[in-house]
Amino acid sequence: MRRIVPILAVIVVFVTMVHANEPTPVMLQTHLQPPYQVMDSSVLRGRTPQMVQCVFDRLKRPYVIAIAPRKRNRELIKQNRIDGFFLSIPDADLDETSIPTEPLALERWKVFRLKASQASDLLPLDQIGAVLGANEEVWLKRHGLHLQATIPNVKSLAKLLAKGRVSAALSDEEVFLNASRATGLEEDDLESTFVRYVPLVAYFSKTFIKNNPDFISQFNKALAMCARDTRAATQSERQKLLEMAQSILMQYQNGIGSVEKTLQARRLPKKTLRQADADWKEAMAHDRQTELMSDILANKGSEFLRKILESHQGINEIFLTDKEGYNIAMNAPTSDYWQGDEHAFMALSSGQASYMSQILFDHSAHAFQVQVSLPITNEKTSQLDGMLTIGFDVDKVFSKIDFLSNP
Repeated sequence: MRRIVPILAVIVVFVTMVHANEPTPVMLQTHLQPPYQVMDSSVLRGRTPQMVQCVFDRLKRPYVIAIAPRKRNRELIKQNRIDGFFLSIPDADLDETSIPTEPLALERWKVFRLKASQASDLLPLDQIGAVLGANEEVWLKRHGLHLQATIPNVKSLAKLLAKGRVSAALSDEEVFLNASRATGLEEDDLESTFVRYVPLVAYFSKTFIKNNPDFISQFNKALAMCARDTRAATQSERQKLLEMAQSILMQYQNGIGSVEKTLQARRLPKKTLRQADADWKEAMAHDRQTELMSDILANKGSEFLRKILESHQGINEIFLTDKEGYNIAMNAPTSDYWQGDEHAFMALSSGQASYMSQILFDHSAHAFQVQVSLPITNEKTSQLDGMLTIGFDVDKVFSKIDFLSNP
């Protein structure tokens, strides 16, 4: 059971009930970021706090969360005064004193402008506003910008944009639109340019990890079970990804077809396939390879797929199945051997021309990706002979930072 500690000054603390035989609570810091993290009757609510609670419930670890500005949280973990904090972009500066988890969230950053301003897509760095200490400011500093104005929160940033005090604002799409509505700015008043998809992680101090050496791996495993915050690509992004996948299939169709025909006949005996799938999943859970994995990775089909991947920037996964959904070629081990019970294979089996996933975190590539699956059909019968799945790194495919220009 959880109890809420009353507000003390500007800090709100949430703590798991601690019993005598439990370890010391993990000391965490975070910041408010509507609509992801909001205060509701002195309780921190939202998608990310729910995920963190789920993770610590699975770990059976007590924890405390204190609210403070993001800039202060970064300094506290550098000084080893807290065990960890969230949410942060992956940051080389923080990597010196702390260790990141896998992503808890994915943001969609855009540059927002007033439609009436007629501001150019290419803006001098000193005309772009961001919240002081925010992930966006940290990222802009890497490109040479030091903010001239102290902007304490996103609502103030939206107000400055509305008054023309800044020409543009860099922010997560959902966060900025939520704040702008509160200031009287509607989405129809704004125009925007997509910049990039940004993963947000938790950081834990190296001192804490030294005393809890298995914590990060345990946290990541629990996070994989708790993550529910999926995001769909936009319609235009989906169209681009489908066209890219179809172009790749068309370009390499003869080679892929040849691989399919050659490897279909090399499948394991039917009675051993399900056990092979179970062994595969068990091996993946413990970062091992089965003999079957090694054999598939070493075959000529997998070698051919790796050449495709290396020739196309933005692809971080590619694999091929037979007509029953079992892997026959892949650039790297997939989470399971049999794809027949996955939505993608079932959709193609029912006659669908393609299948596209949500934006998902690929644990092996450590990147957010969209998987596009296309059918491989028999030329004579038009029946499904297999499935080609291509995983696209959404940040590499869609990132657009050429809006930045030096003044």
